[in-house]
Amino acid sequence: MQKLLSDEEYFGNLPKKHIGAGVLIFNRSHQLLIVKPSYKDGWSIPGGGVDIDETPMIAALREAKEEVNLDLENMVLVCVEYTTKKGIKPETLQFIFYGGELEENEISKIFLNENEHSELKFVEVSEAITLLNERQQYAMPFCIEAIKNKNTAYIEL
Repeated sequence: MQKLLSDEEYFGNLPKKHIGAGVLIFNRSHQLLIVKPSYKDGWSIPGGGVDIDETPMIAALREAKEEVNLDLENMVLVCVEYTTKKGIKPETLQFIFYGGELEENEISKIFLNENEHSELKFVEVSEAITLLNERQQYAMPFCIEAIKNKNTAYIEL
């Protein structure tokens, strides 16, 4: 007969996954806001890791505020992305939200958190796909389609 595990033993043995959250933010010309992290190569959408006891949506809202000074509301989940462990990169779940289209007065409030990023810009989605990291390049067409169709994509990498 198998030994019964305590809750601590059972939950301590469950796999650990990294969870991240990002947000797609557009201007009225349908250009996507991207940021250039100062701590790694390439460009990204605003976002980051989900903290302990934080929901993915709250993390995306927090990251938008911390990274580009935006107070977003009414975000919609457009993609859940699962990535397998690759080398030193852990297994991850990424939640990508649609943050809407900004008005000019909202764009004027954007400023860059220079502790995390060296640049930001709005670009056409086709250009963003060439600048983003491999995972975000793959996910972007699914995200754009989900926004258009008002649904949610699930992808595995």
